[in-house]
Amino acid sequence: MDGREGLQLLPGTKKRLGIKTPGENKFLYVGSAILGAALVTVFAMGHYETSLKNQVKQLNDQLVALEQKRNKKDEAELRLVKDRMMVTGDLIKNHPYWTQAFSWFENLLQSEVQVKGMSLDKSGKITFSAVATSYTVIARQLAVLLTDDKIKDLKFGGIKSSTDGGLEFGMELNVDLSRIILK
Repeated sequence: MDGREGLQLLPGTKKRLGIKTPGENKFLYVGSAILGAALVTVFAMGHYETSLKNQVKQLNDQLVALEQKRNKKDEAELRLVKDRMMVTGDLIKNHPYWTQAFSWFENLLQSEVQVKGMSLDKSGKITFSAVATSYTVIARQLAVLLTDDKIKDLKFGGIKSSTDGGLEFGMELNVDLSRIILK
């Protein structure tokens, strides 16, 4: 009897799992490493996705809270004020600058001429009355005004003596406003 058919009390031959050639299980190890890296990546991405969803939820909740705090009536009034300010800004930007006209006129006056009264209008008419020390000063003043290219027309109003010894005279100038007081 060879002992194969009956009861065998002692174990028979053992099979050993041994590596006969080096590197035989290399694919098993590489595959296990790739599977491990993939699992770690999946878990990390899942955690990152969850944290991003939480951040989006928090931001959405903040937006809802801000939307509830809005006062739409005040916002409409602010838009109206903004529109009015833009219109006012355009008006100011295109408005005549009379101070430029005053500076220009002051530079034309002789030092011996003193202006008593002056009126300006938007058509470009400047009317003024002044006192000069002599006829020579009035003549020089006329010459300066006649040589200025911004003056289109000049009317001399006449001369009379004043109580303080000077000579009073008046003039009316028609000027080109686009060259003096508009930007």
